[in-house]
Amino acid sequence: MILTISLLLIVIWGKRQHTRSSSNEPAICRQIIAGVLRSTEKQQPNTLSPHQSKAIANRHLPIAFGIDNAFTRTDSVHASMFVEKVKPLINLSAEQWHSVSEFARVTTSHWIEHGFPGLDHSCGSSCHKEKQKPDCNRINVASLAQILSLKVVLWLMFDKKTQDQTCDENLLNLAQSINRVWISSKLKATENDIPRFEDDIPLQTSLVNIFGKHNHPEDNPLNLILPSFETMWRVMLRSFLEIRFGTGKEVPEWRETMIAFAKKPTKKQFDAGSRYPPSLSIPGPSMDDTRGGQSSPSANYIVRESLRLYAPTRHVHRAYQWNQGTGASHEMMSADIEGCHTMSDIWGSDADRFNPKRWFVFTPAQGDAFMPFGCPPFECPAKPTFGPRMVGVLVGSLLTAVGG
Repeated sequence: MILTISLLLIVIWGKRQHTRSSSNEPAICRQIIAGVLRSTEKQQPNTLSPHQSKAIANRHLPIAFGIDNAFTRTDSVHASMFVEKVKPLINLSAEQWHSVSEFARVTTSHWIEHGFPGLDHSCGSSCHKEKQKPDCNRINVASLAQILSLKVVLWLMFDKKTQDQTCDENLLNLAQSINRVWISSKLKATENDIPRFEDDIPLQTSLVNIFGKHNHPEDNPLNLILPSFETMWRVMLRSFLEIRFGTGKEVPEWRETMIAFAKKPTKKQFDAGSRYPPSLSIPGPSMDDTRGGQSSPSANYIVRESLRLYAPTRHVHRAYQWNQGTGASHEMMSADIEGCHTMSDIWGSDADRFNPKRWFVFTPAQGDAFMPFGCPPFECPAKPTFGPRMVGVLVGSLLTAVGG
């Protein structure tokens, strides 16, 4: 009954004409996300509740993915229940961190050594079929990031621990289907244009092959998969490319730091940096210390910089209704997180450059502008530990597999 009412409200509000406004001012962005921004002309409050504002802005998700979770529910009680359900799944013990890290490293190394699912698409079928180390010079790193992220999510959220090649191919199909629908659903202007979950045979087939059938939106595995997978794999991919082939190409210490953390995924290791030789030239401003040489950024700082420059969610949208009445139109507001993370007057003249050393000095203004996991009251529960450290584990595992 509650789900029916929620969807009905979303449909009613979703059909109205609306305009879209955006801001990259951190204070305004935080108000937009919270659903409490007032109108600029008359300072009128939003007549929608914060959860209604969020659900209406995310109206494409239940249509395209058939889900019912904290992103789509208009009532705070059931949205909070979903969040509380997720928290134990991401509150990992030290033993679990070591296990998932080993799982990620072994899985990635296995793919590099014996062939990656779908490798025949980019390197020729012989590499995949012969089950031996391929002599290909390239691999689809985006697909590798997708399937590794998804495999770890299923390992943790659904206790699916397998190295079966057929299962990996199913996972790759699911990952690519999710990405396809995610992009296409966000590009559609009206509800009628959004691809419908019940009509998407490839996506449904991928889900059934892995999980079997589900009969209700609240039982859809995508409820847990979407928040943890769809944003994480992008950060992991961009971070890996930046460290291995971008700015970090000339700084092997960054790679060594991430690999060391993947092998020992503890809080102490996450916060530990390495030492630059005094003669080594490091891109960006120097950070001298009293012991000579320079201090290398920790895995924590490298991940933070990845989350800053490659925000998991670049824009957060909320629906606003300034006038009372069910017939009133609403306006779609957008919090430009990417803009907050790259403002030169907050982050410096090198705001568009990947520079983990900037985190040695962290200002209050930067703290207000840094929102990779949203902000209250809709802050992602993965923010404190799981999100940053999991990005570190996955990036370190991938760097390990490709030889740093």
